[in-house]
Amino acid sequence: QQQQQQHPKYTNKSKPHIQPFHCTLAELSNINGSTKKLKVALPSSPSRTKSIEKIYTINVQPGWKDGTKVKFKASKDGSFPPITFILREKKHKYFDRDGDDLIYRCNVTEKQAERGAKLKIPLPDGEVLEISTKPNEIMEGYEKKLVGKGMPTRRKRENGLYRGDFLIAFRIREKL
Repeated sequence: QQQQQQHPKYTNKSKPHIQPFHCTLAELSNINGSTKKLKVALPSSPSRTKSIEKIYTINVQPGWKDGTKVKFKASKDGSFPPITFILREKKHKYFDRDGDDLIYRCNVTEKQAERGAKLKIPLPDGEVLEISTKPNEIMEGYEKKLVGKGMPTRRKRENGLYRGDFLIAFRIREKL
């Protein structure tokens, strides 16, 4: 017991421990939010022979952005300092995020651009968008905007949760 009393006592005025945590677009686009459980270990010190661990639960809200901070106070017994978790958004294989909007870069052949194309695009929230373009609608640099198919946000619309837009940026592949 004597050893336990020797570890530093943390208060809410102590310098916060900073810890990143990572979320995918799928986790951030879930309209019900998601939960992250993060284990934090404090290393051993001269007064403590073993490291001590604590599990923090973060309720990730829909649409949170890279850099969002989640703060916890020091533990009541003073064994853990205040901690600030900082959200780091994992890069997605197909989509880029611009605020509340999602951008999908779509390569099509000249033939698809001339005839029109049918696309099936799986969104991070699990929905599959089916898009058809008209003949000659796609030109180099053409963008198609789908309102309300991007990331959820805290703002509300009359019919529920507000979402940003989904932008399809077309690029015509040259024949090899």
